[in-house]
Amino acid sequence: MINDPWVSSLLHSVSTGICILSRDGRVLFWNDFMESYLDIPEQTILGRPIRDFFPAFGQERYKDRIDRVFDFGAPAFFSARLHSLFRADPDTGRDAELFQDLTISFLEGKGGGEGYALLSVHDVTDLNHKLEERNRLYRRAREEILEREKAETRLRESETRLTELNRTKDQLMSIIAHDLRGPISSNVLGLESLIGSYGDMGEEEKLEFLKLMLEGSNQTLSLLEDLLVWARVQSGVIAPRIERFSMDQLASREHQTFFQSATQKEIGLHLDLGSHLEVDADKNMILAVLRNLISNAIKFTPRGGQVWVKATRHGRTVRVEVKDTGVGMDPTTLSQLLEAGKLVTTPGTEQEKGTGFGLKLCQEFLQKNGGALEIVSQPGNGSSFSFTLPSPPTS
Repeated sequence: MINDPWVSSLLHSVSTGICILSRDGRVLFWNDFMESYLDIPEQTILGRPIRDFFPAFGQERYKDRIDRVFDFGAPAFFSARLHSLFRADPDTGRDAELFQDLTISFLEGKGGGEGYALLSVHDVTDLNHKLEERNRLYRRAREEILEREKAETRLRESETRLTELNRTKDQLMSIIAHDLRGPISSNVLGLESLIGSYGDMGEEEKLEFLKLMLEGSNQTLSLLEDLLVWARVQSGVIAPRIERFSMDQLASREHQTFFQSATQKEIGLHLDLGSHLEVDADKNMILAVLRNLISNAIKFTPRGGQVWVKATRHGRTVRVEVKDTGVGMDPTTLSQLLEAGKLVTTPGTEQEKGTGFGLKLCQEFLQKNGGALEIVSQPGNGSSFSFTLPSPPTS
């Protein structure tokens, strides 16, 4: 192929693989580097189609690109990261873990005759292994960074949780010190007074005194029960148990529960419910929310007022609303009722008492079920309390 001994000697001496192909893919030159690097003697491969030794050259996508080198003279480059033209056929048993960057250039024939393809083969096996090792180290470093970030996130979450628990503890201590200690102390003083004056008091006076103490004790017990539930919610002890139930049936039952107390106060309690309003939520939590909202509506609505319990479907959700014509609230009162760390009790229109925990528990329970409490209220114009719950698609 190469008649000039000096040129042939030069090509054999370089540390780059040199191979020359004819247009039909036969090997016309195979330098010493190729022979030692790929363990294929020159006399074995000369005149043979290169695809017999390296099957990738027979693939159409590579054959087309080599043909374009002959047709247009533009070199073709094949990177070891994307191609493996000189990877040995595993069936031959030769080492397949060799990587080369390959450049194929057009080599013009003598006197304008048919040209050839000059293949320059550069071994990049070590470089490739180093690159893979670098990538492996990079991935490991990246994984370590991600793990560190996750650990830092968990630590921040733990710190936030600890802060919340400490705040909850402070709230509990404040409530215990003020809102529980006060009524209990009053009962103790009342009992001491009753015992000290027992002989001087008439039976009717004693009975009234005991009724007042019983009312105070019941109020304190109600506050303690609400406080314990709230504390369990805050600490994550209470987790929602999601089930499917009918919101319209639940609202109907609660309407019957409160109908008598509403009637006694001369308040109209109305239902406006859609049908088949199934929701996915914790039934007991939502029952507690509904009871609290209806009870509050009756409590803060004067005689002759109206309370509506509504439930309607909105796409994949069910919206529940308790609306009244009661006294309403100004923005300051509303913000205080929902503010963490504050326990605000407001007597009803007929001096009905509460624990101050109702709306806070509603908030907590709705958040546990992926919802939120929405409130619209104006002094003298009543209030509207609403929330939405996820609902399965209708068939």
